[in-house]
Amino acid sequence: LRLSQTKRINFFRIQKPDNQVEKFSI
Repeated sequence: LRLSQTKRINFFRIQKPDNQVEKFSI
């Protein structure tokens, strides 16, 4: 589950700013 989330954040990181990524991480 954690691996899937990390992969998703990686994708968001490339499409969205770092600020948004932090929100997703939480």
